Amino acid sequence: MELLFLGTAAAVPTAGRSLSAVAARHGPATLLMDCGEGAQRRLMQGGLAPVRFDLVALTHLHGDHLFGLPGLCQSMSLLNRRRPLLIVGPPGTAVAVEALLTVGHQNRRYPIEVRELAPGDSLTVKKLRLTAAAAHHSVPALAYRLDAPARPGRFDAARAEALGLPAGPLRRRLVAGEPVEWRSRTITPDELVGPSRRGASAVFSGDTAPCDAVRELAKGADLLVHEATLADPARAARYGHSTPVQAAEAARAAGVRRLVLTHFSQRHDAEKLLAAAREVFPATEAARDLLCVRVRAGETGRMPT
Repeated sequence: MELLFLGTAAAVPTAGRSLSAVAARHGPATLLMDCGEGAQRRLMQGGLAPVRFDLVALTHLHGDHLFGLPGLCQSMSLLNRRRPLLIVGPPGTAVAVEALLTVGHQNRRYPIEVRELAPGDSLTVKKLRLTAAAAHHSVPALAYRLDAPARPGRFDAARAEALGLPAGPLRRRLVAGEPVEWRSRTITPDELVGPSRRGASAVFSGDTAPCDAVRELAKGADLLVHEATLADPARAARYGHSTPVQAAEAARAAGVRRLVLTHFSQRHDAEKLLAAAREVFPATEAARDLLCVRVRAGETGRMPT
């Protein structure tokens, strides 16, 4: 799984940060988590075509998370998109999307389906599974988890060599779960291929104060992308946000392998927020616009910046 951060600022864009948006890709599936102002420009800079998206998942209906949507949808039409686009979000998403897309979209060339999700709802897009949980913000809000499909088990190359099984199509068929004929006998996958392994997983907190539901959603995830809007706990609580230390505490409690902080207020220096979080959870990075993060199942340690 690969994540491309398109916007990492909170509330107001800065010279170096657009507003909240993250593109998530795995195999043929391409999803957009939130769509703040500036997402389109970052997509172009990151080499990702707008028409590739299968789904847009909105965490909540504050403008800094969705005001990039009208322009993005218009560009999809101008780029001759024909296949449907699915937009999901919390209750109220259908009304918000209709209002946003009314102006300038009379000649849209593709259908848009809007689906409002409740905590616990899930759906699958090209084998990539999205699950929603309740976040704790000043308006109804969702956090999302992405789970890639299970991977084939490990291939026992040493045993294959002992059997004289050559590298190539026969081995690939075994990994795919098919028996093969070799030297007058049938070799079954269980002889050379171990049990299937889970796929990569990533969790997006959206805007949230610390809450059990997000920690539960993130349990055992390979990566948690968590907001770290404000440094002061009292101020963060007043507005339904988290501090970097609280994000790090959530990562530690959930047993995630890596943490990326995002949604930074222009009031704060992201590097200072990062330093505070690393005292609690060392495997933490601060997101920046156009940061690309590869998420591998079971991978630990700090990420390259």
